[in-house]
Amino acid sequence: MSGSDTVLANLTSRYGFQVVTQSVSTSQIRVVGRVHPNHRRNWIVGMQHLLLQASRSPWNVDVSRQYFLRGELMVWGWRLIFQHEDVEQVCQPSWPRCKAPPEPASRLRSRRCLVSLVSGTR
Repeated sequence: MSGSDTVLANLTSRYGFQVVTQSVSTSQIRVVGRVHPNHRRNWIVGMQHLLLQASRSPWNVDVSRQYFLRGELMVWGWRLIFQHEDVEQVCQPSWPRCKAPPEPASRLRSRRCLVSLVSGTR
C-alpha cells in the first residue's frame, strides 16, 4: 500500500471521510470528499488531529471547503491538501501513528470551538 493509499484509508476508517476526487503528485496529495452528518463530531476531532500531526511533522496539511455547482445548486466538499517535497516517502512513517484513536471530542481544548465548528457560527 502506497503512502497516499494509507492516508486515504485512515481518513475513511478513522473519521468517516468519503473521498470523491483525488490527485497525487510527487509533492502533494489533494483530496476532495464529504463527511456524513452522523460522522461530523468524528470529523471535527479528525481535523484537529491532522493539524496537530502536521504541526509536529515535516509535512503540511491544508483543510478547507471547496464550493462548486451541481447543476444550478451550489454544494461544497472538504478539501485536504497534504504537502511535502516527497509526500509518498513521508507518509509511510508518519501516518501509521494516525491509526491510534483521536482524542475524544470532549477533550478538545475549547468546547466553544466545537460548537462553532458544528453550527457554523463564530
